[in-house]
Amino acid sequence: MARTIARIVLPADVSLLLLLPGKLVAGPPERVSGRTVLDKVEDGLRQYRRENNDDKRARLVRRIAGIEEPWVDVVLGEALSDRAYPVKRDAARQLIQRHYIVLDLSDEKAISMARWEWKLHEDVLRRRARQLSP
Repeated sequence: MARTIARIVLPADVSLLLLLPGKLVAGPPERVSGRTVLDKVEDGLRQYRRENNDDKRARLVRRIAGIEEPWVDVVLGEALSDRAYPVKRDAARQLIQRHYIVLDLSDEKAISMARWEWKLHEDVLRRRARQLSP
């Protein structure tokens, strides 16, 4: 049975390759742009840590939260202990929305829920981020 399928499929695959237009040879690589490529999480984290304005830091937390990387959970968890209330509030809401579908919470409830969740899962989130980082 397997030999019969191989006799039918293999010639069909080879004949499809003959139908492809043009050459199948790789060309030279494109020219290097010379620009530095920064990781969005690293760049956002660097800006967040340097920023002194509380509103701008809260905006950076919201921007970082939109990135689908494991390190974002660690950044949001650390932002829960920020000195500024808007940063804590936004980090809590973003952390909860990343893991749960809870839309209608007061700010205090969101912060306490996110802190509780961070305490429970901090080790797991940090380990996962280390394993998945390049």
